[in-house]
Amino acid sequence: GNYCVVALAAMYRNFERSKVPIFQSTVAPAELLERSRYIFSTSVKIDEEAAALADYAYKKLGARTAVSLYLTTQWGEEFHRTFTENFRKLGGNILGSETHPIGTSDFRSELSKLKSKNPDIYFFAHAGSELGLAIKQARTLGIENKIITVDEAEDPNVIKNAGVSANGVSFLTPQSTLPMSEQQDFKRKFSSTFGSPPHPLSQNAYEATLRAARALSLCHSNSSCTLQNLERNAKQTTPKFVLKEIRDERFITIEKGV
Repeated sequence: GNYCVVALAAMYRNFERSKVPIFQSTVAPAELLERSRYIFSTSVKIDEEAAALADYAYKKLGARTAVSLYLTTQWGEEFHRTFTENFRKLGGNILGSETHPIGTSDFRSELSKLKSKNPDIYFFAHAGSELGLAIKQARTLGIENKIITVDEAEDPNVIKNAGVSANGVSFLTPQSTLPMSEQQDFKRKFSSTFGSPPHPLSQNAYEATLRAARALSLCHSNSSCTLQNLERNAKQTTPKFVLKEIRDERFITIEKGV
């Protein structure tokens, strides 16, 4: 299994050479996921999540203008590009954008430029501590407009760094395709073992483990048969998302099946 998009781009040829399937558990660029028949995913493609975010911003929130703050990585650039493309297709206007390399901790200059555009909504394609800092600095600068962001927002480091400034921030997270009984069973066992509910990425990793184990069992560990089984059972359905919002420094589910 793999979590980091950058690592997947660097490693996938090794899995091709060894003919070993790899599962990506986080949102990743379509181009990267489609590079090899040995790459499988239990999450969604960036363009799918970005399109759903643009749809939510335009149709549910009524936003007609937006600005974007994003990471200077393939992950961040793909989110920015596909969000802005889809928002424009819906009839919205992108008033401006700013970008940052990984490791940035001061976003005030760029946020001030974006604030001057007076958009209806702010789209942040960042993750972890940096996302939390960007949110906090936005509120400190007096930005009161709605902030929407990506599934990486469901990270304790976001709340740790943003504090109460994160309240009201909305994001989408991919909805699991596991049968409800298996989802509930996993959540119960995980919570019993670790004392807290599982993060969506944990559920993605669990689904990857189930799919791999079932394929190996059916094929008696034959590598060619296992690969074919995984290909037959690869996700083909239109992805659904869960709309969540940070309230009182907690991640609250607002709507499923978005």
